[in-house]
Amino acid sequence: MAGAAARVHRPVNAATCRKALAGCTATSSFQGREVKLLKVSRSLSALLTLGALSSPAVANSIDLICENPGQEYRVQYTDGDDQIRLESPKGTTFYHVLAVEKTEDRHIVVALTPGGGPTARLWLRPYLRIEFWSGSELFQTDACRKP
Repeated sequence: MAGAAARVHRPVNAATCRKALAGCTATSSFQGREVKLLKVSRSLSALLTLGALSSPAVANSIDLICENPGQEYRVQYTDGDDQIRLESPKGTTFYHVLAVEKTEDRHIVVALTPGGGPTARLWLRPYLRIEFWSGSELFQTDACRKP
């Protein structure tokens, strides 16, 4: 490349490279190997930051129809919410979420029913059901299905 200035890459501290955000090349040791960090310009950093801030969080929303001996009712829950919503012909009720167990094998949301009532356990994996507990006694299990 005739007339082009020779670009000299000098190793710099990776923290300095990130701090400057003016674009630089750095090397760092990763698992015993030297790794060359990419050159990042201010505009690219700004675009990546704006993209991360404007991306909506993807939450898993659950909508089920459950049935107790007297009626069907709809259960709605979104991961991270602090309430489970139940809709029945009698009205809408909210259960306050106490705990969530989410593993590869299980997804259970434990909630307290209104007025200090029983504890509800909403099973989302491996079963679709809601259990109602009073103390350590299971007194009702309602089967659920996807609408």
